[in-house]
Amino acid sequence: MDPNLSKNAHNRKILLRLFGELEEELLAQILENGKSLELETGTFLFHQGDTDNSLYIVISGRFRALAKQEDGALHALGDIGEGEPIGEFALFMAEPRSASVVAIRKSIVLEIKEAQYLNIVSKHPAFSSKLTRFVVNRLRRNALQQHLETSAKNIAVINLQSANDISEYTEAVKKEFESLNVSIQILDHDSHANLETQEMYDTLEEHTGLNFLVCSDADLAWSRQCIIYADLVVLATDFYGASEIQEIERHLDLYSQNILNKKIYLLLLHPEKAKFPENTRKWFVDRKIDLHIHYRKNHGPDIRRFARILANKAIGLVLGGGGAKGFAHLGVIKALYEEGVEIDFLGGTSAGALYGMTAAYCDFDKDKIDFYSRDSANSKLTTNDFTIPLI
Repeated sequence: MDPNLSKNAHNRKILLRLFGELEEELLAQILENGKSLELETGTFLFHQGDTDNSLYIVISGRFRALAKQEDGALHALGDIGEGEPIGEFALFMAEPRSASVVAIRKSIVLEIKEAQYLNIVSKHPAFSSKLTRFVVNRLRRNALQQHLETSAKNIAVINLQSANDISEYTEAVKKEFESLNVSIQILDHDSHANLETQEMYDTLEEHTGLNFLVCSDADLAWSRQCIIYADLVVLATDFYGASEIQEIERHLDLYSQNILNKKIYLLLLHPEKAKFPENTRKWFVDRKIDLHIHYRKNHGPDIRRFARILANKAIGLVLGGGGAKGFAHLGVIKALYEEGVEIDFLGGTSAGALYGMTAAYCDFDKDKIDFYSRDSANSKLTTNDFTIPLI
């Protein structure tokens, strides 16, 4: 197949995903007017304060929005991925850029300058409505949704104890992805290290699901490439293994402060029916970890939770305060699990925090939750908990 035809088909798919149904003539005009720009890792698309007001649409790759703080340091606002627009506010408001945007891996954008945009709209007014609708929907997002990031596509995996075989853990996760209808592609040193840079890039971008890039301490050049292409880094380790920083972590410079840093998840592997973990904090010494996950071998809930988190399909529950409401919270949790809804992240305040902690400590086991709740009630811990109103 002609690579240009393949790229045009991909660009069309991205535009249709962003704007919905488009007339064929309008779609063709957007593609003809837009200019394709390729950016290498670390290249800025634009800087905060720039007056250019072009609109960009991410065709492939990943970008990071950065804002300068009062002390001059750059603060990461979030990542922008395939199929998302960049700079639409500057286009509409004709104001300087409110943030800088940098490519955190090799990326391609479709650039539409203001004059080109006005030309398209003069012939197809509906395009203006579609873009405006997108901006309004983005503004409607609540405070939580504004911090949502596009899901990771390329995931670099590092086994900190390379002598240990973790295939039984990874095979279980692979099967779980299949049940979630998420296709995965595994690229390792043996199968893909000999690819040319462009061929490697095309292999990653053409796959519609998740790409797992398996790093190797035997080939650091390959591992560095994996980190460059990755949106997320997963460190897998035996929980009971040596917690000191390993050579591969040093060579890849994973924890230095850098605007291009990727998020790092720590996957702590436990044997089957492992006891409750203790001293997890030893794994955080000298490491900058964004999230840690305990994973027991052959334990379904742990496997499913890890897969949902990586696939951006995790479920969170937040419980409110209010004394006796805590018992109602437990009833809700048990009802959710009876319906097959598993909780991946749990938060709460006051009674919600107390009862949420109880459910999590019990590993969401209904019988254990009932036992500890009954035991606490029978002990009458709050019998003398008087409230004296003072004015």
